[in-house]
Amino acid sequence: MTPGTIGRLARRAAAALGVAVALVVVTHPLWLAPVVSRWLSSTSGRDVRFGSIRLGLRGDLRPVVRFVGVRIANTAWADPGWPFADVGEAVMTLSWRSLFERLRIVDSLVLRDARIDLERQADGLRNWRLSDPEDRGPGRYRVRSLQAERSTIRFSHRGVDLVLEATSQPSTGDPRNRQGDALPLQLGFRGEWRGQPFTAEVASASTLTFVQTGRSFALRGTLLAGDLQLDLDGRAGDLFRHPLFDADVARAGATLAPVRAVYGAGDVPRGVGKRSWKVAAHAVADASGGRLDALRVALGESDAAGHPAWQLGDHDRLRAELAADLLDVADVEWLAASFAGAGAVREARVAPRPEVAASASASGAREATLVVDAKRLRWARLPQLGRAHVEATVGTGAPSKVTFEVGVARGVARGGIVVNRDADPQTAEVELSAHGVRLESLLPTQAEKKRITGVIDARARLASTRGDGGWLAGLAGSVDATLTDGSIGSLLDAELGLQAFRMLRAWIGGASVLPLRCARVGVDLRDGRGHLRGLVVDTAETVTRGSGSIDLRAKTFDLTLTADAKDGGVLALDRSIHLHGPFGKPERELVPRKEQAKANCAG
Repeated sequence: MTPGTIGRLARRAAAALGVAVALVVVTHPLWLAPVVSRWLSSTSGRDVRFGSIRLGLRGDLRPVVRFVGVRIANTAWADPGWPFADVGEAVMTLSWRSLFERLRIVDSLVLRDARIDLERQADGLRNWRLSDPEDRGPGRYRVRSLQAERSTIRFSHRGVDLVLEATSQPSTGDPRNRQGDALPLQLGFRGEWRGQPFTAEVASASTLTFVQTGRSFALRGTLLAGDLQLDLDGRAGDLFRHPLFDADVARAGATLAPVRAVYGAGDVPRGVGKRSWKVAAHAVADASGGRLDALRVALGESDAAGHPAWQLGDHDRLRAELAADLLDVADVEWLAASFAGAGAVREARVAPRPEVAASASASGAREATLVVDAKRLRWARLPQLGRAHVEATVGTGAPSKVTFEVGVARGVARGGIVVNRDADPQTAEVELSAHGVRLESLLPTQAEKKRITGVIDARARLASTRGDGGWLAGLAGSVDATLTDGSIGSLLDAELGLQAFRMLRAWIGGASVLPLRCARVGVDLRDGRGHLRGLVVDTAETVTRGSGSIDLRAKTFDLTLTADAKDGGVLALDRSIHLHGPFGKPERELVPRKEQAKANCAG
């Protein structure tokens, strides 16, 4: 080895030794902690003390900051009963890359024997900002994972009406989740969110992950909020954004008040009672999407099961296919009533920050599809319902669509609804049809002398533009219906024909049934008002035709019926029947005979 080489090595060794000495001096806790304490006390306007601060590197060469004996007073506007921080030891592992960016990434934070109070006002003022206490801008630090030992953390966010206090203690015994993972940490939570108190007890792994770690942790626990109970058992991770899940999940309750509170929708509307409900599934999710295996939903007397799945990306998609033994419309109405007004209240209470709105806009379109196949559909107003199949799709940037097929009165009803809420004004298109529906099954309580039977076939094509008067004010289209292969009670047929002798005979002689060749009606609608295009009832004894109008907005109609007896009639009045007024209680009177257009069953 030449003298020159030896000299170069000596200089390099001296330089390395100098750097090492400089790092030791710069990071020495005996002088670094007092300097930082005085600086932050000055900038924050409150007492800040660090027993020691040491900088170093982990085995993987990531920078580590260790704080011991941290004592920081709370700001003047925060809770005076709490310090901001009283920490025995805190260890922060940082990301090298983030040290040169505005957002600092804390890969892991370890707290030991800590008592911390985090408070945020509605305008963004935070009590944890020490170097610039008045800064209300976006956060500067993001904690990806946390390990808290024998610690208590309280968080208050006045912008969303949230107060949360969490405590951590070593678990007793040997608790494990359903997968057999050890749960050495016992977490207790209590607080209030938008007026709804809650508590939770959770056994978990030592380290909790919050965002962008790709790591899950074991857990098992129960949350209680009012009559709501949420059970978790399995693994979860990255809780704050695109959570990871591989856990059994169950929620149950008797009202949806806690759910509305989380949603930011205020109190449940008055008059909405209690109804037991339960949701249970095995949730599997990651950053690209997830699914609910073995989902079971029970609400009142309704039940459903399925395997919903969702995909996250440029176009978020959710598809849920559910099979139900019984779907009770009363349960669905209760669910809708429980969430009535939720959207408007949420929009008024939760205005997203600009950066959140920009992120949501950049995430692309969203679409959700729900498919329900029920063996039996039950509705108290229409007990003749049977099997039902419903498919609904809603999303951003595209019209909402609903299609259905329902068994009713030994026949079937089908339909489709398309609503474009993004249009200005909003528009809707409806197409409905019914085939093979038995009228006598729909109206089983008809008096025998006025009983009508037959098979209904009907079709409606409607469209509407929503304006100041709502959907009905802009309703336009056509409705056509026919009744065939039926019969009519002799008394009702005589009353339509105003044939006094036949009416008297029906009253004295008892009920009889006449063949009903057909009945047909057509209505053309515009701006919520309808004009009868044709109405005819053709029986063995009489042909009755009609004309008139209907006003859906006012729920009234005006109808004139004129009958012609096929045998000339005996004691038949040469008059017409005028029916008019509200749908439920129309007035009936005889008026001078009005000749009607010669409509027939063929059109």
